Amino acid sequence: MSEYQYYEFQAIDRPLTKSEMDALRKLSTRATITPTRFVNVYNYGDFRGNPSALMEKYFDAHVYVANWGTHELMLRLPRRLLDPDVASLYCSGDNAAARAVGDFTILEFRSDDEEGGGIGAGIGAGVGISLDICHCFRREGARRNGTPSKGRLSKKLKTSWPKRGRL
Repeated sequence: MSEYQYYEFQAIDRPLTKSEMDALRKLSTRATITPTRFVNVYNYGDFRGNPSALMEKYFDAHVYVANWGTHELMLRLPRRLLDPDVASLYCSGDNAAARAVGDFTILEFRSDDEEGGGIGAGIGAGVGISLDICHCFRREGARRNGTPSKGRLSKKLKTSWPKRGRL
C-alpha cells in the first residue's frame, strides 16, 4: 500500500504577503501556495514544516489526513471571541486541545482510526464549524460569567467571520 498524506492550510482573516508565501515555498517546492491557501500531498516522504508553528504565524485553519487513519483539524480563532480557558474545559484527553497564542485561541483535534481512510470533507468542513464553535463557547463563557445569553450571535461576531460555504 502506498503512503498518502494531505496537508491543507487556509488563511481567512487576511491574505498572506509575498514574503510569507516565499517563506512557505522554502518548506515545499511542490505545494500549491496562494495568498489564502497552502496545499500539499505527499505519497513518499514527509512535510518539513511544523503545522502548529504555521498556524501560530500564518493560518486560521488546517487539515491533515493520512491514509493510515490519522486526521487532524486545527482552528485559530480570535481570543476576543473564544476564551482559551473556556475552550480548555471541553478539550480533555489526547484528542482535543486548546491553547492561547497572542491574540488567538488555537483548537486542535486529532483522530487516529487504525482502519485508515481517505481525505474526507477537507478544510471546508473545518472552517464551516469554526463559527459554530465560537458561538457555543461564547454562550458557555457568558453562562459561566453570569451574563445572560439569548443564543444569538452578536453583530460583531457575525461580521468577523465569512459566511458558511465561503472560503
